[in-house]
Amino acid sequence: MQSRGNVMKQVAIALTVLLLTCLVQESRAAGLVWQTSKQAALQLAVQQQKKVLLVVGRDTCQNTKYMRFTILESVFPFPPVKELVEQQYIAWYANMDHSTEWQTYAAGLGAFNLPIICVIDPANSGTYLDRSTDVQSADKLYARLQAFIKSSAPPPVPPVNSSQFLTTPSLIKK
Repeated sequence: MQSRGNVMKQVAIALTVLLLTCLVQESRAAGLVWQTSKQAALQLAVQQQKKVLLVVGRDTCQNTKYMRFTILESVFPFPPVKELVEQQYIAWYANMDHSTEWQTYAAGLGAFNLPIICVIDPANSGTYLDRSTDVQSADKLYARLQAFIKSSAPPPVPPVNSSQFLTTPSLIKK
């Protein structure tokens, strides 16, 4: 039979672990800070020596919502897309119905599926380093974003099939 002191010690340890788990989850659950203008995004990127990650879409578009809130702001640990964006990019969301600042980065696309996702170097902000459209997996986006950061960035991601997270087909328009 355990002494009362040992039981209290185990309860205290369990409560501490629970509290720490809650704090970690809360910090992960906080969303990205999205800039809403090109000027603000570029200014912060220069100040913080980061690239800009532009997402162009509509607030009502299911593809845009999926990429912003499920892939980019996910709390899934593998791959850590959100952490990579927080550490290496300034996130800029351009609502295409309320802004024209994004149009430079859509030049030449013709018809396209939302969202448009661009990596922009603030030192040459008139063009993009990378551009894609439509929904993509967390693995694919992570690899694309990782290609444009310094080699001292987060470690490589262990292989994980993120297609298991693409479980809401109604959100993906084809």
